[in-house]
Amino acid sequence: MSLSLPSRCRLAAALAGALPIFPALASAQELKHFWDFEGDATTRWMDKAGAAHGSAPDPITFAPAEDREGTPDSAVHFESIVGSPSDYLAIEGAELWQPGDEAFSFSYWFRMPDDGTSDPRGIFDFSGNGGDGVQSLYNANADFFAFRVDIPGAANALVQISPFPESDAWHFVVATYDPDGDVEVHIDGFGVDGSAAAVGGGVVQDASPYLGAFNVGAAPAPRGLGGELDDFAIYAGILTEAQIEGLFAGTLSPAGFLPREAPFAITRVERSDGRDTVYWPSAPGGIYSVWSSLTLEDGFWSELEDSIEGTGEEMSFTYRSDDPGRFYRIQDDADAP
Repeated sequence: MSLSLPSRCRLAAALAGALPIFPALASAQELKHFWDFEGDATTRWMDKAGAAHGSAPDPITFAPAEDREGTPDSAVHFESIVGSPSDYLAIEGAELWQPGDEAFSFSYWFRMPDDGTSDPRGIFDFSGNGGDGVQSLYNANADFFAFRVDIPGAANALVQISPFPESDAWHFVVATYDPDGDVEVHIDGFGVDGSAAAVGGGVVQDASPYLGAFNVGAAPAPRGLGGELDDFAIYAGILTEAQIEGLFAGTLSPAGFLPREAPFAITRVERSDGRDTVYWPSAPGGIYSVWSSLTLEDGFWSELEDSIEGTGEEMSFTYRSDDPGRFYRIQDDADAP
């Protein structure tokens, strides 16, 4: 589904007749890429938010569902020694979003069991083995987790969190980069566990990015994660405390973030007998979907209805709701592929 031309408006307290419409608010975050490792042999490597799809033949394996605290989804397993392209997930670099001077965020789950060595272990590398871009690794010799942002030239912003022991525990990482402030890393929920000052200059991701390793094709040796990775996402903008906590708790999914684009106008929302009716102008041949949220703080939207065909006249959709403070937005999906 194409996510274009969103709009939102809020229902105020229940009033007779039409309710006032609040101005559309630009979303502060936008999901750019999302690899959830779900689906069949073809779709499990796909970027579910963009077009930076992965390429990794078998024998990459998957962790059992129960390995992440009972979650129903699967996680991809990477070996600790990189011997072939099947030991890591190559990403389509030409389709990878380039942040430039924009703020951005990364989020992902990973598990790194003790492999009995002091070798470094790569989580992901979008920097071309320490060139320009973003990377994250674990240094077992010094017992620290690292997240680094490199810009063209020699400058970088490096966060190291220590001690960070190898264990069978899953950890959730959110790293945010504000070019006018800091890079901040949150481990297992909101709370800055490490930070560093940002460096001047735009961030350019390398043309050959990959997940599950670092130092591929370079000396002294390529190193893989030797563990599992799941729900890897990249966003434009800085994730909020509520969003970080929601992603960690599982009440929010990266898939719930919608693009920040010009609003598609909702003309009015009416509430009667516990039902909300949303009205919007339509174009002949338009294909519309209706989305709803209980709060603008966590950025999560649920789709209520899709494939509504435009007539060229005002259209409406009615939804039973017990919450008079619900937000709505209309999505124009006519240009869906």
